[in-house]
Amino acid sequence: MGLFAHWVLCWTSPAVILAWACLLELHPGLAFQLGKVQAIASRAWEVSTLNTYGAGLGHWAEWCDVNKVPEEKWLPIDKTHLACFIADAAGSISASSFDNWLNGLRAWHGYHDVPWCGDNEFVQLTLKGARKLAPCLSTRDPRPPVLIAHLNAIYDIMDFQNSYDAACWAVVCTAFWGLARLGEITVTSLKPIDPTQNVQRKALLTWNEDFGVKSITVRLPWTKTSQWGTNLILTYEEELSCPFRALQQHLSTNRDLPDEAPLFAFRTLEGWELMVKQVLMHQLHGIWTTKGLLLPSGHSFHIGGTTHLLGRGTNPQMVQKLGHWSSDAFYLYWRNTQLIIPEHVHKAAVERIEAGMVGYFDEVSGEARKRWQEIQWAQKRRKEHRAE
Repeated sequence: MGLFAHWVLCWTSPAVILAWACLLELHPGLAFQLGKVQAIASRAWEVSTLNTYGAGLGHWAEWCDVNKVPEEKWLPIDKTHLACFIADAAGSISASSFDNWLNGLRAWHGYHDVPWCGDNEFVQLTLKGARKLAPCLSTRDPRPPVLIAHLNAIYDIMDFQNSYDAACWAVVCTAFWGLARLGEITVTSLKPIDPTQNVQRKALLTWNEDFGVKSITVRLPWTKTSQWGTNLILTYEEELSCPFRALQQHLSTNRDLPDEAPLFAFRTLEGWELMVKQVLMHQLHGIWTTKGLLLPSGHSFHIGGTTHLLGRGTNPQMVQKLGHWSSDAFYLYWRNTQLIIPEHVHKAAVERIEAGMVGYFDEVSGEARKRWQEIQWAQKRRKEHRAE
């Protein structure tokens, strides 16, 4: 077995293992070590991320093989080979595919602590040109966000005394208002749950009421952006889809479940069942189809909640914190920017006006102050209604 084969075996995913098993003719004696490596690697990245990164490795190996690059030069990659690899794929794949391939190769180099040449100016110029040559049809439209209209359509058919409906409603409200990805609060299969990734009934739930505002803090053991878990914060909302009330209703309807059950499991005649993401989305798509609404994905709850809060004038930094973003990638999730940006420009102007009115109201009657506040409240409700 060549040097490259040994390097690849140190970092891969279940799907990529199968491909490399065929390509490299793995020796049976490596089965135990390979299983151990797979278990360790799976804790570092999501399986979907590993599969995406593995695509870059696979295409790189194929390109090297076709162009008869000596195996000892496959890693670390030199700038000339990498530029040629990019140029060869130019015009046939999307810009995001280039990014995914190179992210995989970069991570592979970092994992093995060898130099990465992807930031070289020559390579970057080649990549810039390749992105411009990407076929038009390779660009996927942004996922549509879940809107308040989507939540209201679900609410209209819910029976909150039904254990499944109560759990379903709590999930969608939590995902939307908590800016969570659906896969972070549900399970993806009926396999035994993994307490390191699936939030359980015994999770730390903190019920708060500070300055008259009710909220719940849910400790998630894992998120897409934090392998060590994070706090999901749900506040009381004057909406049908209030996550605070929805979670209360769910925990009341689905009481007496074991501590080891997932947080959004629901009672059945035989005991309890898991809330499976794919099953839930299939049901939701059926509801939204009958209402003539766009069909978002599970990730669209995260996007929709972000868009809604921004549209209401919530501070973008606060939204970024709620959504657990640590980089400017946060801005990629903005939708309806034609509404969001004017709203924040207007809000900044209103705040300046209000600051200037403070001194004025100190000198006028309480009745004038009350009338001003009523006008402000009415304007706020009209904006929220337009956003919905």
